[in-house]
Order: sequence, then C-alpha cells, then structure tokens
Amino acid sequence: MKHSQDTNRASPGDGRAGSLSFLSRWAIVCGLMIVCLAFLLPIIWVGATSLKPTDQVLSTDQSILPRVTALDRLRQHAQQVEQTGMPGDADLALQLELMEQETLARRRAISQLELKRSTTENQQQSDELQQQIDQLRSQEHVYSYFSGEYWAGLWGFTKDNYAGVVETSQADFPLYLKNSLIIAILSVIGMVISSAIIAYGFSRVRWRGRNIIFGLVLATMMIPFPVLMAPLYLLFKQIGLIGTFLPLWLPSFFGGAFSIFLLRQFFMGIPRELDEAAMLDGCSHAGVFWRITLPLAKPALAVVALLQFIFCWNDFVGPLIFLNHEHQYTLALGLYMFQSQHGGTPWNLIMAASAMIIIPVLVLFLLFQRSLIEGIATQGVKE
Repeated sequence: MKHSQDTNRASPGDGRAGSLSFLSRWAIVCGLMIVCLAFLLPIIWVGATSLKPTDQVLSTDQSILPRVTALDRLRQHAQQVEQTGMPGDADLALQLELMEQETLARRRAISQLELKRSTTENQQQSDELQQQIDQLRSQEHVYSYFSGEYWAGLWGFTKDNYAGVVETSQADFPLYLKNSLIIAILSVIGMVISSAIIAYGFSRVRWRGRNIIFGLVLATMMIPFPVLMAPLYLLFKQIGLIGTFLPLWLPSFFGGAFSIFLLRQFFMGIPRELDEAAMLDGCSHAGVFWRITLPLAKPALAVVALLQFIFCWNDFVGPLIFLNHEHQYTLALGLYMFQSQHGGTPWNLIMAASAMIIIPVLVLFLLFQRSLIEGIATQGVKE
C-alpha cells in the first residue's frame, strides 16, 4: 500500500518539465508569429500604398494608413461636383485654390526647415527648428481615424486609385484579366487530368521499368526553365504557335514532374484491396481510376490545381517570350508594361494594380484552404 502511494506521488521534476514544455510551446508560437508577420509585411505595404494619394506615397511622414486633410476633402468635393454636374458653390474653386497655395507654401517652408535642421550641428538650434516644423505641421487640419470625414476621404483615395487602374488608357486590365483566366483555367485542367493519369500508371499499374522511368521524370525537376527556354521557343516557332496562347497552356496537358510525384505518393497510400474488389466486379483500370482513385484523391487534386493556377497567374517569363501583341498580354505582363509607360513610377497605382492581381489568389486559397492542408498533410487512406 505504501509502495502504491509512493508511485502515485508526483515528482518535483514533473512540474518543471511541464513548465518548460509550456514555455517552449509559447516560444515556438511567438517565433512562428514573427515569421508570419515578416511574410505579411510586403502584402500589408501593397495594400496600404494602394490606398494613398500620390503625394503621400514617398512622404517622409510615413504611416500605414493615409492622412486625410481638409484640403483632400475639399478636392474630392470639387471633383464630385465636376463629375456629376451638381450645382456647386461659386466660391468653391477660389477656396480650393487659396487652400492649395497655403498648403504648398507651408510644405515648402517645412522642407526648407528640415534641410536646415539636417545640416546644423548645434543641438539647441536643431531643437528650435524642430519646434518650428511641428508648429507648421499642426496648422494643417488632419482628420482623426475615428471621424466620418476620414473614412469618407479614405474611400475617395481608394476609389480614385483603383478606378485609375481599371479606366486607364495605357493598359487594358480587364482584358488582361480575361487572358490570364483563360490561360490559367486551361492549364489547370490539363495539368490535373494528365498528371493524374500518369501518376495512376506509376502507382497502380505494374510494368517493367516503372521505377526507372519515374526516376527520369523526377530528374526533369532539376532542369531550370532558362535551359529549356530557347528550345521551346524554336519548337513552337517551327509549328507556328508563337503569338498565341497555346505555348502557355498546351505543355500542361503532358503533365508536370512535381504534380505527378505528389499524386503518385497519394495514390500509393490508397489500399490496393479497393482496386482488387472493383476489378472482381468487372471494373477495368479506367473504371478503377475514375470511380475509386479520383474520388479518394480530391485533396491532392485540389493541391495540384491550386499550385498550377498560382504558377500560371504569376507567370511573367512565358508570356514575355511567346506573346507578341498587346491584346494578348496577361496581368503580370500588363502590370510591367503599365509601370514602364509612366515617366515616373506612380506607386499608388502600381500597388493598386498589384493588389487586384493578388486578391483572386488569396480568395482561391481561402476557398480551398481545407483541401490544400489536407492534401499536403495526408498521404491518402491508410490500410
């Protein structure tokens, strides 16, 4: 009895081990959050910059959200009056002109004081200049984040930037979106169908030299695309496909090494007893593939489809090589052309266009997140 009580008594080391395990888990969670934040920072910067007016993009007074001033709201009101033909105040144009002149003079004075402060070595003089700068900045009426005028001004900035991208005469982004969708959808269909058929042959059908051929397929993953670029161009040129969408989606109907590998590993986890039972009922390999293997491999197929869609959506080199006409451009190529056609880089418009390209991929990932994680984390149905 005494021995039983001694064995049930918790040792002091168990508490220390439990606390260390708790701390280690929290340390891992905090580390992962920091890494996730590092990956999210570029996306946050893209989204925040797409909301800002041009004069705030490269401003020294950097903040995540844009500032909305009384001048900004007055400009938006004047623009609305001009676009809608509403009867506006007779003094609106004069008031706007006076406020713009006042703001411009104030900002020039601030720039001069900042330049003078950066060159002075006297600390007292530097502090006095900073006080003058702060005093000038306080004269500009900036709306609070919690005011309705601020959010109305922010909506005006957002509408101007995104409408400027969609309605610009320098790039037809709706047409580029249509081209990218056509190429991506056809490529996804071809990659999923061809890779699934090839992976079934490597995993469920026994034939001589299967492992050697599979090793050669995997070896093609080590060949970089720049090595294949010139041969592919010459091949498609000989058969007259340069200047069409075919070189961008036709190769996907011959499978991809990574997709074949992923699906083969998933298919090998499906019990062979299911195949044998189906064949005893009269199913051929085609019937087993269609009725047994594919329904069980939906998570893996979703992973292949999502990865192929992202690859085609972000592809820049392929359209640059194989497409000749502007009306055939994809979003990635159109964004590059849109940036190069401006004398300076309008970062707010560039980031608005980039956000429009990123959003469909994010939405697609959120819709298929469960299938994506399940397809990567599992290896099929275990025996």
